[in-house]
Amino acid sequence: MEYVKNKLNSIYMTKKTKMPIFEIGEVVMLNSGGPDMTVKYIVGTNKIKDTDYLIANHSIGDVVCEWFESEVLKNGIFNPFTITKKESDKKKQKL
Repeated sequence: MEYVKNKLNSIYMTKKTKMPIFEIGEVVMLNSGGPDMTVKYIVGTNKIKDTDYLIANHSIGDVVCEWFESEVLKNGIFNPFTITKKESDKKKQKL
């Protein structure tokens, strides 16, 4: 029941604050710069997985990303307001 209550509160906050929407597989980067990262998972999309993230004090809507650093796969969990979608090369060519 608590999970549902938190999810409903999150949906309300998403609409109220216009939280950025990301899709799995999308390429993003930190607003402050850094490597290209791939969206792996969004907290709030799978109740079973979400339990682990919520216990670790992450919020619904947080974005799990992966990237390579010196050929080593890294990952991190980011607040959606701290990352932006990376423009694809095709979009850049059209501009």
